[in-house]
Amino acid sequence: MLVRSSTGFTLIELMIVVAIVAILAAVAIPSYNEYVKKSRRVEAQSALMQFAQKMEQYYSKNFTYTELAAGGGNTGMPDNNFFPNKSPLEGNQRYYTLRIRTADNNSYSLTASPENGTTQESDGFLQLKSNGERCWYEGIDNIPAAGGAAGGAAGGAAGGAAGGAAGGAAGGGAAVNLAVNCKPWTK
Repeated sequence: MLVRSSTGFTLIELMIVVAIVAILAAVAIPSYNEYVKKSRRVEAQSALMQFAQKMEQYYSKNFTYTELAAGGGNTGMPDNNFFPNKSPLEGNQRYYTLRIRTADNNSYSLTASPENGTTQESDGFLQLKSNGERCWYEGIDNIPAAGGAAGGAAGGAAGGAAGGAAGGAAGGGAAVNLAVNCKPWTK
């Protein structure tokens, strides 16, 4: 009688292992990508907090928050001698661009906008105001112009949703109600 010795795996066993690995990958890869996205958002939040600290130091010496943007302006990217304009702060990578959205003698608003072509694209921008308000506008990457937001709010008060859209367009920005879309920063 001929006895056959079996070594190795059968095709069915290998296919079962491949199917199990595929199922695990289908679950693990999206979870990992979301984790990376969230960690980069938290890093941008940290950069905004450091930026705000620098703004407060400047205010304690000069009693104003003005003229800190590139070229001595009040809005736009910060002057590189004052604070970096990207997150992460160190290295060559850029996942968020840091900006001074508004600044006057008594208050400011800082933003971190996701860079196009990165994993952060379409994640939404972050905002930190001098009064401590912290917002994440999930899915809104384009920051409405300060005038557009005010115009949209004024138009909205005057004539409902249609007035808000018209006011936003007249003010130069998208008719996005930032107060409604504000999500507090997660820890």
